Amino acid sequence: MSDGRGFTEEDYPQKEGEESNHVIITKSVADLLFPDGHAVGRTIQQGRPGKVYREPMVVIGVLRDFYNPFGRPTDPTAFSDKCILKPSYVGGYDDGMSYLIRTQPGALKSVVGEVEKKLTANNAGRVFEFKTTQAKKDSWFSDSHIVVTTMTCIIVALVAVTALGLLGLTSLSVAERTKQIGTRRALGATRMDILRHFLLENWLITTAGLALGVFGAYALNFLLVSHVSDVKMQWQLIAAGMLLLWINGLISTVPPALRAMNVPPSVATRSV
Repeated sequence: MSDGRGFTEEDYPQKEGEESNHVIITKSVADLLFPDGHAVGRTIQQGRPGKVYREPMVVIGVLRDFYNPFGRPTDPTAFSDKCILKPSYVGGYDDGMSYLIRTQPGALKSVVGEVEKKLTANNAGRVFEFKTTQAKKDSWFSDSHIVVTTMTCIIVALVAVTALGLLGLTSLSVAERTKQIGTRRALGATRMDILRHFLLENWLITTAGLALGVFGAYALNFLLVSHVSDVKMQWQLIAAGMLLLWINGLISTVPPALRAMNVPPSVATRSV
């Protein structure tokens, strides 16, 4: 709690069916509605122009960090840090009831035992299931983790295949131009000149391929955003991908280029 207080028994409605007019909001909501920084004690009202949904509600507290897992689909992560908490009676117990319990570090096991005793004292027929916040997060993101892991493996495989392809093409180019390399050496080219030649040649080819790839990626993303309402691609990811492929291309070229720079000038005098 960054400001104000939490809910107390007096904040809850006195009768079932009634609604409380006390709420706690997250800091992002407070900053949006009250830019002056004084949200506690102020009132908010839910509705839209011409129609009010509820009576005015008084803000009694502001939460610093809280994330609502049911954000709007337009959000990049479908999560939202904008939330309004309101005390209310339980509508029913048909599907069970969830409690969020906060404990001191290291006191989880002892608190779980005490909570179970207290709740069992009121209803001996209850069945309990305790999960930590980390376990709930892992369960929530399990599908995303599988997708991320699969896509990571695919990307690594593609980068490896690209590296092998560049290595093979450069090796073939060196083998086919051995006599030309020897001729350049005989005419005064140094080993570093030969190395720079192949590195620059590979860099130009890689850059041309990246230019076509970036154009295709942005074109495909534009179509997805226009027709499927997908997330707009971030330029930082494109820049990182280009840098990775540039480095990958240069590293793949180094072994054949090192062989090329060691070609002696005498090769130029040999017959084909």
